[in-house]
Amino acid sequence: MHDIETAIQLLHDYIKTDLDHAPARLLLGYCLFWRGDLIQARVEFDRVLRLEPENRLAALYAGLAHAKQGKLERALLIWQDRTWDDPELDSLLAALALPAADQTPDTAAALAALETYMATQTEAFAPPAVATA
Repeated sequence: MHDIETAIQLLHDYIKTDLDHAPARLLLGYCLFWRGDLIQARVEFDRVLRLEPENRLAALYAGLAHAKQGKLERALLIWQDRTWDDPELDSLLAALALPAADQTPDTAAALAALETYMATQTEAFAPPAVATA
């Protein structure tokens, strides 16, 4: 399905029937994130993390949504102690880590690089499809 608005509506409808369906919430958050609705996306990712604390994809997107809203410290807390199995992703996330006192990171550029990388690696960073019927 390529129509993100239709996907969002179907997922909203499905979640009404199963409020704790983490895969549907993850996919909804993903759709909302790429549509640019960061607040609602963050809410969905945070809900997934309450249901499945070890969900790495939800943690990755939750952190990114928080960081894009100026809450980098919260993002770093979400990302800490997680393994990503992707050296490029590890490097991009490390660029966002709190700097030494004498450094000032270009957070916006680091976030843009991370988001660009994730957008170009859609298979690796997209949640699996959810059957809503």
